[in-house]
Amino acid sequence: MSKAIGVKFCGNCNPELDSMDLFNFLKEKFPCYRFITGDYSNISCLIILGGCETDCATRPEIKDVPVISVAGHTLNRTKLSYQDLKQQLTNRLGD
Repeated sequence: MSKAIGVKFCGNCNPELDSMDLFNFLKEKFPCYRFITGDYSNISCLIILGGCETDCATRPEIKDVPVISVAGHTLNRTKLSYQDLKQQLTNRLGD
């Protein structure tokens, strides 16, 4: 069975980052993973894809699952270039 990755999008009211472009990059990079955008049961990790650094996307109540937060050009509150952001996400999901 393939690894299931939950993805939660913000409302994109003030996007600094094209979160759909990043989402499509991840789907292409990891074709063996299932990316789930609704039912977050039985996922290996959750990615919050926020378009800006405000990071106001709501979080589903999930326990014991690692959360990776993208907010604009930050990853878990560390500012990165877009290329570095993609590389760091690739590294984290490849584990």
